[in-house]
Amino acid sequence: MRRRDGLFDRLANRLLRRTIGEILRRGAYYVTYHRRPKRAADIGIRPEIADCGVPCAIVLQGPVDTIDDFTLETVRLYRARDPACRVVVSTWRDTPAALLEALARAGAEIVTSDKPADPGPFNVNLQLVSARAGIVRAREGGAVFVMKSRTDQRLYAPSLMPMLLALARTFPPGGGTRQRARVFGLGQGNLLYVPYHLTDQTLFGHADDILAYYDAPLRESAYPPGFPRDQLRMFREVPIGALARHAAAETYLAASFLARIGRPPAWTLEDSWGAFRDCFCVVDQAATDFYWRKGQATTLTDSLLSYACATTRREMGFSDWLLLHAGLLDPAAARAFEEVAQARFEEPVAPRAAASPAAHRAWETKPVA
Repeated sequence: MRRRDGLFDRLANRLLRRTIGEILRRGAYYVTYHRRPKRAADIGIRPEIADCGVPCAIVLQGPVDTIDDFTLETVRLYRARDPACRVVVSTWRDTPAALLEALARAGAEIVTSDKPADPGPFNVNLQLVSARAGIVRAREGGAVFVMKSRTDQRLYAPSLMPMLLALARTFPPGGGTRQRARVFGLGQGNLLYVPYHLTDQTLFGHADDILAYYDAPLRESAYPPGFPRDQLRMFREVPIGALARHAAAETYLAASFLARIGRPPAWTLEDSWGAFRDCFCVVDQAATDFYWRKGQATTLTDSLLSYACATTRREMGFSDWLLLHAGLLDPAAARAFEEVAQARFEEPVAPRAAASPAAHRAWETKPVA
């Protein structure tokens, strides 16, 4: 039964629609908005496939997000939407017992760990410890495929888990590595122009691969000489090539994983596109209905896409990945963008059509069958 909005929601929705209507009439942009229920009980759509026959688990790692009971409501949604899929919450030993008990009553398995003494650059060590503990629990319980996510993120797509399993079957890895299945980067954070920048926040894949992905050594917090200690200054001042190689958690985990499966990174954008083609896949925000409470509650938008020009922050979507996989976009086309490594985060990138003749040659030499 559809829930009737309360008075505040009705008034806010009316005001929002009127405001957007004025923007559409007077402004230079088309604007839409997207409402997602906060409570699992208000989400009535369910997948047509309730059980895909493959044991799966969802691991939520990090501190319990108590704003709007976000983590608790996420557990409730996943248990109702994917009843055959186990949900593991991997958090810290100092979490209040009442929060853990509520999560357990909602159907989550609870794993707690001690925080590492050194959180590492961008808190990567905190992620490694809690992610590993949750994935180990999922594997011990028989999970063959695992989605590792965060306690402050939610993926609303009704058929999410069946879709991910279908993608894993449809797109096996390119071969030549010690990898059971592709690693899928979900939602946001898969960047086209930053080497090996597969999101580290929400991933899906074979349980053995996802455990290997988060089995990187803990990282010391020391940065190279000349790096600012303030993270915002780091994004503004450090070239993205150096940021990727020496600081970013996403690239550290992806590069470490590639080395462990027998495909050590060459630290070029061309090799990065090749790694995405052969070892990874992107399931973007549109396909997953991804919501990051920390991120989208701040930006108030589902996408950071700039229509004015491409920037170093440009996301790689499924369509970009599919062109790589099909051979219609040759990783060699990335050579024209290697100088982007000297740019800073969110700076403009040269237009692809003017700078990438190799991409056009790929279309000419690999016609669609």
